[in-house]
Amino acid sequence: MLRMPLRKKAPRYLGHNPESIVHHENLVKARWNGYKKAQK
Repeated sequence: MLRMPLRKKAPRYLGHNPESIVHHENLVKARWNGYKKAQK
């Protein structure tokens, strides 16, 4: 559920700066992993 809106935004700023999208993806993954760990 968290990922859906982020995926829609991705193509817009992919053209601007590929590094920022990669950094953002890593942030999302880290936050998502932390969220899953907190749920257990």
